[in-house]
Amino acid sequence: MKKPLILILLLSSIFFTICNAETKNDDLTKKNIKEQLEKEAKYKKEQAFYHGEKYDLKEAEVNEESLKSIPNNRRDNDDFDMNSVYD
Repeated sequence: MKKPLILILLLSSIFFTICNAETKNDDLTKKNIKEQLEKEAKYKKEQAFYHGEKYDLKEAEVNEESLKSIPNNRRDNDDFDMNSVYD
C-alpha cells in the first residue's frame, strides 16, 4: 500500500516540476521577446531622428545673401599676439 502512494507522490512531484520549469521558460521567452521589441522600437525612433525624416531643417539654414550685409570689422594689420599676456 505504501509503494503505490510513494510512487504516485514521486511522479506527481516530477510532473509538477516539469510543468513549472516549462512555465518559467515560457515566461522568460516572453520577457526576452518583449525586451527585444522595445529595443527595436527605440532603435527605429532613433534612426528616424538621425536621418531627419520627420524634421524640416530648412528654417535653420543661413541665408547667404544676408551674410553679405554684415560689415567686416577685422583689420588686416590686426596681429593677435598672446606673448604679452604671459609676461
